[in-house]
Amino acid sequence: MQKLHSLGYHLLPCGGDNGKQPLRKRWNRPGLKRLPLQTVISVMLKANSSCYGIRLDGLAVVDCDTWNEETQAFLQLYIEPTEFLVRTPRGAHLYFRTGETMPGKFDADGVQVDFKAGHAHFVVGPGSTRSDGRHYDLERGDVTGVQEVVPFRFKAPLPSRDTVPKPRNRKIELAGLGSIVPTQAFTSTVVPEGGRNKAAFAHACLLARDTSDLDEVAAALSLWVKVHCARPETFADAEILKICRSALQLRAEGRLYGAACSEFRISRNAFSVIASQSRALAGNTWLLYSYLRAAHGHVAGRSFVIVAKAIADSGKLPLSKSTIDRCKQELRRLDLVRLFRKGRHLEPDRFVLTPISQIGSRTRETAK
Repeated sequence: MQKLHSLGYHLLPCGGDNGKQPLRKRWNRPGLKRLPLQTVISVMLKANSSCYGIRLDGLAVVDCDTWNEETQAFLQLYIEPTEFLVRTPRGAHLYFRTGETMPGKFDADGVQVDFKAGHAHFVVGPGSTRSDGRHYDLERGDVTGVQEVVPFRFKAPLPSRDTVPKPRNRKIELAGLGSIVPTQAFTSTVVPEGGRNKAAFAHACLLARDTSDLDEVAAALSLWVKVHCARPETFADAEILKICRSALQLRAEGRLYGAACSEFRISRNAFSVIASQSRALAGNTWLLYSYLRAAHGHVAGRSFVIVAKAIADSGKLPLSKSTIDRCKQELRRLDLVRLFRKGRHLEPDRFVLTPISQIGSRTRETAK
């Protein structure tokens, strides 16, 4: 899922009784904005589902509900081959880029094949497992090569038979779309040359959250650059490696900020100082200090205000205004936060967090 999403494909959380029902309203609306990958996974987890779908923007899939000798002979006779094939519980999905006009459905002589393409269609993605335990397994090809599959073409016109049902809707005209790449199909624009380094660094930081392996991050970033950046052939491999090293350096220093998905540093010295000196107020003081660290600790030297009423009203801490005020004074006394600028008139004071390397230094000097 991570590889497909990084390539620009539109993933849908699925579930329901059969595990294949999209769990997003109006999922087939044209121009619908993609969900973040973490949101797709969260919706699946809430539904206790291991199934996701791929909306077929820029893709065509030959959906074979049968996988017998007749079906495979039919494919060899009428359909150009593809290197990307997913085995399904009943048959197979053959992936192509959009190409020729898609017919409706072929159902004759033991062959049941449906042709799907465009934003109004989706298929269950490889790696999914339905609630009945049946799998969708990638049998041929590589996920990172989906954007390179051949355009859909017929070797020969499909046979005309009375047993072939008419298409349920008008034919989908897809001629001329074979050159569309995933990013251009359903993201806004490719990243221009002037902004490539900044965008690549931001993506490298996302990749570095999940692994510390330089080769793995560099390979994923190189693929991302090819799909999302203008003139990727001019983006040097040495520059990609440099960007990856910078992102991994931030990870090693604990400065890789990623909003709610990221970690933040807590000092053992800070814990010892609060636990040993704050007595009955220690628990609440530690709670406020952790809250401030999580909110502001990712940027060294960032100043902020501590407005007790605003924090209490937000509900982010289970503390009253008066308790937050007392804990703020305790943190100042212990030198865990320092006054940055005195407020003027009706402005509140601004504070900064004491650098982790300096925590406890003034306390030790006082003890001496």
